Amino acid sequence: MFISPNYPDKKLENASIDDLIDVFEDRITFWLLKPAENLLNLNNGFISAVALLLTYFEGFSIYQLGEKSEGKSKKFFRDAFVSVFKKTGDKEELLGRVADVLYEDARCGFFHDGMFRDKIIFDTRKAKTLLVTLPKVEGKLDEKGKIQSVVI
Repeated sequence: MFISPNYPDKKLENASIDDLIDVFEDRITFWLLKPAENLLNLNNGFISAVALLLTYFEGFSIYQLGEKSEGKSKKFFRDAFVSVFKKTGDKEELLGRVADVLYEDARCGFFHDGMFRDKIIFDTRKAKTLLVTLPKVEGKLDEKGKIQSVVI
């Protein structure tokens, strides 16, 4: 019996931390990332790829922290999202707020309502991975203002 695309269940008998990491990496690579990449080649597959990739963040935190996310899934999602996207150079406070919108309107919207909610907009021009729209106050961008939309 295989527990991931490339490892049989014996891999986890008396498993070391390296064995656990191998299995996690194999599952993420071949059950999540590669299929999402393949979806990008399908007509309208972009949206499905985003929906699939939204499952990454909470699981990442579960394995990073070594604890269950029960009752804390939004926090786990947020923490992992910030961890992954802080490499963009964006402020962590803003990334956390973006994560909250993605959790509510993208992840929960898609998985609970069957569609993304109002604040999620898709743009296939690929200008930037994520674009956040914020309000203006007296003609100036209000960086602390409520996020109006996230363009993916």
